[in-house]
Amino acid sequence: MIVLVTDRIYVKTRRLLAKLVRAGDSAPIVLARVSGFPDGLPIDELRSLVSQTLDGSVEEIANQIGMVCGARDLVRIVALNESAILPALALQRLLGLPERTGYLESCDKIQTRRLLGRSLTLAVATAWAHPGGIPHGAPFVASRYVVKPAFGMSSRDVKWADTWEAAVAAAVMEPGQAWVPEHVARVLEIERSDTRIIEEYIDGTEFSIDGWIDGDRFQAIVQHKLAMVRTSFIGDGPTVSPPIGHCSDPRWSPLRTPERDVCQVGCEALSLLGFKRGVFHIEGRERACDQSIQIVEINPRAPGGSLWRSAYLRTGLDLELVDAQLQLGLPISTHDVISPPHVLHYPYYAFSVGVLKDWGDLAAELGRLPADIRVDFAATLGDRFTSADLTEEPYLAFAVGQASDQAKLLTLIDHLLKLKPPTVESLA
Repeated sequence: MIVLVTDRIYVKTRRLLAKLVRAGDSAPIVLARVSGFPDGLPIDELRSLVSQTLDGSVEEIANQIGMVCGARDLVRIVALNESAILPALALQRLLGLPERTGYLESCDKIQTRRLLGRSLTLAVATAWAHPGGIPHGAPFVASRYVVKPAFGMSSRDVKWADTWEAAVAAAVMEPGQAWVPEHVARVLEIERSDTRIIEEYIDGTEFSIDGWIDGDRFQAIVQHKLAMVRTSFIGDGPTVSPPIGHCSDPRWSPLRTPERDVCQVGCEALSLLGFKRGVFHIEGRERACDQSIQIVEINPRAPGGSLWRSAYLRTGLDLELVDAQLQLGLPISTHDVISPPHVLHYPYYAFSVGVLKDWGDLAAELGRLPADIRVDFAATLGDRFTSADLTEEPYLAFAVGQASDQAKLLTLIDHLLKLKPPTVESLA
């Protein structure tokens, strides 16, 4: 029996369930929704894909699993998404199943920083604070500070500060939000999850290292963010792979370190965390001043948005499917792409409060998209976006494309930037 753990139902849940069915060797799938998270979409349309649904705390779900399947060694736990990783780990612990090394260390940014600090090249100046514990005096000086939840995901609740005092004020603001439900934290012995970390802002070019590891087998690519979006949330602009080391266009920030060297840094970081089996989405920056590679976050999951698709176009590997295979303990097979293309990923966001009125030039019936561009939709017409939604990446859609060389890829990006984006109409 496969237990698919999720915090809520997303637009992408059906896609991930279908991939799990492909990977799951005909085993029955039980969908377990863990309490303590915001409500998601209705589950009705997914019932045909699963044999049963379970709801409740991790202790309640573990008891239900015991009643459904008496032989615990026949149970395999799979986390659907990043928010489900810690609940899945808690279920494994409650059921006495082998735990995945390096996962908790990846989700807890304080542990991540402590372990990366063992490497002189990967150490980043960091402090942490919570409403009951305020650091006295600045332990390090930076031109700018970033404040983020120790257990946060995506760009939600990430803040910027120009002074240490402002960073501390942002880190201890009331009320302190617990990012991990109490019943999950208790099982995993997480003392508190409302802590925020304060670290130096690294001025430079952002990228992700996306791939998988299984013991000595390691495969990864770099997806290079040519530009970033900074408004009420922090998001990605155009992202390309392989990286562009030299570019005359002043809009784009080059990544000068060779891709192989960047991937090697990512492999070293995984080793420091004891992460030996799984897919990963490692976020990092190349410092502008000295081109050193700094690791910002290690996420034990496939890349978000449709970055999994751009990685698939380049490598022939679907990291979402590979994630399911590795979590199930199944072997994966690699696929060589004879002529790997240059690929791009471009997200469309809601930038204001309102209702999604139309898709602009992304509407297929208008015929304004190049043949080498595919659009994955993350929202539906009529969806409402509130001010709270605009505190993290409010995805509308993702354009993914490919070209035979870098010049043609940049031309595709220019074409996308000239298209009319989706319209979010004000509620006023």
